[in-house]
Amino acid sequence: MVKLQSMNEIAEELPEIMPVIARKVLLDFFQAAEISQSQLLMLMAVKAKQPCRLSELSREMDVSNPTASGLVDRLVQHGLVERSANPNDRRAVSISLSERGEKLVAKFRHHSKERWQGILTNMTSKDQNDFIRILRDIRKQVA
Repeated sequence: MVKLQSMNEIAEELPEIMPVIARKVLLDFFQAAEISQSQLLMLMAVKAKQPCRLSELSREMDVSNPTASGLVDRLVQHGLVERSANPNDRRAVSISLSERGEKLVAKFRHHSKERWQGILTNMTSKDQNDFIRILRDIRKQVA
């Protein structure tokens, strides 16, 4: 069991490190791709759920339907996602990645992987194994 002091230290460190990680690992990707962080998060949500409805995306992203719709609109304008008629419900619209969106997601994953490999290179094998175990535990907690 984690001691309260250790939990407090972790809870204090995380808000400090998360923006640094975003800047150091991802900012240049956002700038090169001319996409915002929110748009990339929506793109990743579409990738995970496609084909999907707007309501699914708003729940996944924990945003209102109008906010999700605005993000999807901008992604459609960039040619990264497509809206199509839902074959099971004529009133509904399905959202999925375009070919360009698929390529951008793949490029993002590759970029992120390369950056993280550079960061993790100096960690011991034990620390790397502990880190992946902890990340997987965190993923389960927040899913």
